[in-house]
Amino acid sequence: MNKYLKPLEHVFIVVSLFLSTGAILALVSSDGFSEGQDKTIDFTDYTLVKSTFLIVKLIGILLLIFRWKKFAYTIRQNRYVLIFTALSILSVMWSDSPNKTLSRSIGLLTTNLFGIYVATRYTIKEQLTIFVQVFSLVLITSILFIIFLPKYGIMGGIHVGTWRGVYIHKNVFGQTLVMCTSIFFLRSISDNKNAFLINLGLILSIILLLMTKSSGALGNLLIIFNIFLILNTWRWRLEIMIPASIGLIFIGIVAKLWIDDNAGILFSALNKDPSLTGRTELWSLLIEIALRKPWLGYGYDIFWAGFNGSSAEVWYTVGWQPPHAHNGFLDLWLSLGLVGLVSFGINFLNILFKGFIWLRYFVKTPDGLWPLMFMVWLVLSNLSESSLMTKNEFATIIYTTLSYSLIIEISGRYKPNLLTISEEIQEA
Repeated sequence: MNKYLKPLEHVFIVVSLFLSTGAILALVSSDGFSEGQDKTIDFTDYTLVKSTFLIVKLIGILLLIFRWKKFAYTIRQNRYVLIFTALSILSVMWSDSPNKTLSRSIGLLTTNLFGIYVATRYTIKEQLTIFVQVFSLVLITSILFIIFLPKYGIMGGIHVGTWRGVYIHKNVFGQTLVMCTSIFFLRSISDNKNAFLINLGLILSIILLLMTKSSGALGNLLIIFNIFLILNTWRWRLEIMIPASIGLIFIGIVAKLWIDDNAGILFSALNKDPSLTGRTELWSLLIEIALRKPWLGYGYDIFWAGFNGSSAEVWYTVGWQPPHAHNGFLDLWLSLGLVGLVSFGINFLNILFKGFIWLRYFVKTPDGLWPLMFMVWLVLSNLSESSLMTKNEFATIIYTTLSYSLIIEISGRYKPNLLTISEEIQEA
């Protein structure tokens, strides 16, 4: 690629990833809608969102052409992503709205292609540098919206006064800030050249997270930092690592049992409903509906169509209008059934395995923790929200990017296998 185009390509990648976090576009399109206001979000015109991502994808395709040889080789290295994407397109055959399913599955395809492109273009270390720039944009624009455009940056309605930055809801902002804080934290302990700016970003992200008043996001951040401590044991000698890991797992089990026994007290302290604001009732109903089409689901990303789709039964029954299942795994089951869920799960475990190998044998800096920390964030954020394998989503792009980046960076180098690990255990 021409050297004069590389800076423009970099800017394009950063801006595209920034927009894929859900920043600005949806908020502006909804005219600053907040949950609980008299108007409804159902009539929001999302032409700006669709047009912007169409332009992004067209430019992305042009960039792919410049690297088509490496792209063509790389895309064959992980069949699980291809299988999942193909399944989403094939779901047109059993979808209640084939045209919408086709459009949205093509959106998923182009999102995955963009993720593969990032993997072929940048190393994992370079990706983290880009993510710092992306989330710096998140912090700067959110602060500007909160100060100068409070109609957009601060929520009204039932969440009046809570900060949402450049996002449509405080919980979306909160989960984004969890990833933002994690990235700035990793860079703060590995990047000495930009220590002041990195630490400033870390402090700002924590302050903004607290101002969202999203207890779920704050809880997820605490869990991720605990996971960070646990993952560090993976680099220790096996005779130390194994008992330390067992001890940490035991502590986790005890903590889980204590939380189960004191759930009522904890929810009261957090001013939360033990039913998670009606989500447990919602999940029970959705599991019942999912079991009607357990294997292939209702078609990719088509279940939630308001009163005109299968979601109508849900809305009438629960007495409110959830836009999704508030659980990414349940939404994935509704979309593509157990076949889609298993397909995703196999690739997820594959990334975890490679992530552990990458951490233990290839990278000794804190950056090596990034793939596993992202996977933890992906699971936690999808326990109460829904961003699992959805089109135009930052989480989907990074998930696909890591699926291929780990293969690219490990291939051609010494690969420890189960035999190597067993030999370590014998030596220990």
